[in-house]
Amino acid sequence: MCEVRRTARAIAAIPLAALLLAGCAGGTPDTLLFVEPLEYNILTCEQLAQREAAAALTMAETEARMRRAAADPAGPMINAVAYGPDYEKVRAARNALQRRMQEQNCPPAPPKPDAEQPAR
Repeated sequence: MCEVRRTARAIAAIPLAALLLAGCAGGTPDTLLFVEPLEYNILTCEQLAQREAAAALTMAETEARMRRAAADPAGPMINAVAYGPDYEKVRAARNALQRRMQEQNCPPAPPKPDAEQPAR
């Protein structure tokens, strides 16, 4: 009986631990924890645009997964543990790429056709 209670307490502590750990990833996304902005200094405007487009696509895909997960009762925990840190990392990288593109006076990226937009 005592073993059952211990197991139940451990299982009940999992969502709490997930929420506490999710706060670690949610702080300021543009910290060195997620991105090293200096790595973008050697890239050309074309390379920056390619990486920014890839980051935008990854963000859209992750947002779609997060929306699907949110429909489930465990969705908030899944989002916080599985998708939240990845999303913050990609968002921080995209912000750093966009800042570097502005610093280098890169031309704006051409708009993408609707066919290339991720499915929702």
